[in-house]
Amino acid sequence: MLGKDVSELAHSKKYPRKFSQEFQGQYEKGQYRKRLMEWRLAEPENALPVSFLVPVLTLLLLFFVQGIYPFGDRTFLWSDMYVQYAPFFMEFRRKLHRGEGLWYTWDLGMGTNFWAIYVYYLFAPWNWLAFLCPEHWTLEFMIGIMVLKMGACSLSMTWYLRRHCKTFDFSVAMFGCAYGLSGYVLAYGWNIMWLDCIWLFPLILYGL
Repeated sequence: MLGKDVSELAHSKKYPRKFSQEFQGQYEKGQYRKRLMEWRLAEPENALPVSFLVPVLTLLLLFFVQGIYPFGDRTFLWSDMYVQYAPFFMEFRRKLHRGEGLWYTWDLGMGTNFWAIYVYYLFAPWNWLAFLCPEHWTLEFMIGIMVLKMGACSLSMTWYLRRHCKTFDFSVAMFGCAYGLSGYVLAYGWNIMWLDCIWLFPLILYGL
């Protein structure tokens, strides 16, 4: 079908006959096809970056189709992500900017032990990036971290499969993407503290 379409285009009245003949001849020789093949992503050396980008771009596409911010007025913020993580992240960011200790806070309820909250909910190194985020972007920061962690899940599994199976075949990226976009990850993506367990799991397996 592609050859037929190109042939019809080459012989249309929109192009001079000489150009049409040259274009048709180059296509038949496979020159344009060869150029397209040079841009292939399915190469062994691209397995790791592709395994990271596929889940990230898939989630962004999902946000676009469903009208989730920044592509609409809907939000991914719900359940524990709304009632727990959001207030904890905002308080953590405030403490970083104020230079306060992480032991106690008067801003949650009537005062509480913030160190226990930090160790249980906020101990992941990713969360320290909140220091660079403006306060009114805290919710967007949380969603961004969630998307990046899902990409990291796929990336770490792809890396593990390459090492464990001793192969550099590009197919390991597909299995890595299946892991990063699994039902559990998508269903519990809002529970961002547990996503650290998912992307660390392949690295722990490799160390055993």
